[in-house]
Amino acid sequence: MALRAIARHLDLDRNVVRRFARAATWQQAAPTWPQRVGILTPYQGHLHRRWNEGQHNVAALFRELAARGFGGSEPTVRLYVTNHREALDLGLLLPLQHAAPSRSPDC
Repeated sequence: MALRAIARHLDLDRNVVRRFARAATWQQAAPTWPQRVGILTPYQGHLHRRWNEGQHNVAALFRELAARGFGGSEPTVRLYVTNHREALDLGLLLPLQHAAPSRSPDC
């Protein structure tokens, strides 16, 4: 079939069909978005470590992160835990890892 006919049949833009047709693999044609660093990214290591140590209370985790300089809210921590519960339960760390900002212990 011609690309125009395929586009009409799939109800896609002709240029989208052309991009997929020219690609050697679907990964070459698939859109990619830049990975952004989230507000919790610098604190993921601590969050996962504390979860593995048995601290599953979101309010307590939030207080610990706030003491380390986290500027977000408790609902942000709750949403992170909810969305990453499987990784937390398996003890996995997510790919974007950065060291948490160092804070003096007297803060």
